[in-house]
Amino acid sequence: MKIQVQISIDDTKENVWKVITDINGSVNNIKGIEKIEILEKMENLQILL
Repeated sequence: MKIQVQISIDDTKENVWKVITDINGSVNNIKGIEKIEILEKMENLQILL
């Protein structure tokens, strides 16, 4: 099964990525996430916009 959804967000790419990449805050920011458990912290992770 493949599900695809598209939405429009009225904000800058930088602000959207701040929310998406805030793993610890994702329980409060992203609907459907109930719990986050970080098993291993990755150093020097870079996200290119």
